[in-house]
Amino acid sequence: MLYWISFATVKNFLGAVIIEADGALEAVKLAAARGLNPGGEALILDIPEKHHSHARRHMNHLYRDRAEVQRLFGPSGTNEEAAEVGAVTVCEKCNSPQ
Repeated sequence: MLYWISFATVKNFLGAVIIEADGALEAVKLAAARGLNPGGEALILDIPEKHHSHARRHMNHLYRDRAEVQRLFGPSGTNEEAAEVGAVTVCEKCNSPQ
């Protein structure tokens, strides 16, 4: 499965990455192991199959510029919208970038 992970603090967007993994929490661990987890809260979304072709072209790269993320992937929604589609979150305290 492909996962979109967005990292942020209360005040700042820290980055986003697309990772292939067997589960959402494994995706966060793989991002950390590959040096692609800048810390902060992690919001993890399963990428629908119909978007895999586009997503695969951008895997395993940490995008830190919010404008570039919006240009490549479109505007992001709110946390409430993410919850409606089954997003998983890992709190800032629990997300270890190592």
